[in-house]
Formats: sequence, C-alpha cells, structure tokens
Amino acid sequence: VFLRVFDSIFESTEASDFDSGGLRYLIAARRFQHARALIRERAPPQTSADADPEILDDLKNGHDDLSFAGAMNAVRTSDCAWALHQGGNEQLLDRMFPPSRDASASSGAHAAFSWPNLRRVGAMLWLQNHAAIRRLGERLGRVQFRRHGATAPLECALVYAALGKLSLLEGVFKRCSDKPMRSIAPFFARDFKVEKNRVAAGKNALALLKKKRHRDAAIFFLLAGRLSDAA
Repeated sequence: VFLRVFDSIFESTEASDFDSGGLRYLIAARRFQHARALIRERAPPQTSADADPEILDDLKNGHDDLSFAGAMNAVRTSDCAWALHQGGNEQLLDRMFPPSRDASASSGAHAAFSWPNLRRVGAMLWLQNHAAIRRLGERLGRVQFRRHGATAPLECALVYAALGKLSLLEGVFKRCSDKPMRSIAPFFARDFKVEKNRVAAGKNALALLKKKRHRDAAIFFLLAGRLSDAA
C-alpha cells in the first residue's frame, strides 16, 4: 500500500507543490484511499467496503493496511489537521479528486468525486476559503447532474438549493425523464422571498420528513429559509 501511496503522490505533482503539512495529510489520505481500493478488489462481491471491521480482518488475514481502512470510515481528524497548514489547500482537493476524472466512477485508488467521498477525506474540515467551498459545491452539483440529473434530479437538488441556484434547480427538474419529477419544476420558479412560498416549502419539507426522506426534506427546508431544520 505504501508503495502505491508514494507513486500516486509523485506521479504528476512535484513535492514542492505542498508544504510539510500538506504532504503529511496527503500521505495519510492516500493510504486510506488505497487501502479501501484493495478491500474493494479483494472482498467477495457481497461484501461492502464499509462492512464490519472484524469481518474484514478475517477476510484479509489481519493485513494491517486493510484492517486500517476497514476500521475507519474516514481519514482521521488528526490527519485532517495537517491539511490546515497547507497554504493552498484547494490544491489538495484537486490532488485527491483530479477534475479530469470527475465523470468517472471509483477506479483503483481514485475515489469517485462525490459527497460521501469528500466527507471521508474530511474536505469540509480543512477547506477554509468561502470562495473555494462555493466552487466545490458548484463542481459537485455539475458532477451529480451529469451522473443522475436526467433520471434522479433529487441527487443534485440539495447542492443547488444550498448554493441558492434555483434557476438551475428548475432546469434540472424540467429535463428529467420522469413525468412526476418534471411536474415539480414550476415550484422552484417561485420567489421564496415571499412568505407564502416559504410556508409552502416548509409544509413540503415536513411531509417528506414524515416519510423519512431526510435529504429531500432538507432541500425544501433550505427553500423555506429554515437552515437549522435543514441541518
């Protein structure tokens, strides 16, 4: 695993591009990604990469790096702290998830660019610049739309709602191949500065919450301006 880690770090980026904190984080995060990739390669088809660590230990015969990834569902907070010392930490994001691979699914050590994988590497703990976070959201919205927009617009709706891009949100639902989903599009064209529209969004959110559709409820809570409820 360590040989793969160092090969991946230096394959297209000079070490001078990162300071010592950035390199420490990158080594830890790459080790985590490579170990998870090995689990995906070696585990039986019915075994998830997020399976119980004890089961993974048995499967991998106690391999340190594999049990390391199985026991953790994310890069350690202590390792993420090193990324805070990296001056241009947006570079770390591009190194972990190269933009040229945005349309790809997970392959080898390169995890797919997705919200679950961003959470696993702790991106929101160390990406501090507000403009960089917004660019990350826009990139995530584009990627999710390419993957799911035509058939499952709710997959990218939360990102666009959080960014306040309601015209894009309306467009995503208009293009959906599913007729019931297309019928929702006009709702997103409303002016949510108007109280009655915010109230309507809140009612929709509560209805979805009762159905345990928590992510979808969060979209409408955001439209209603109820940020704490969305969280």
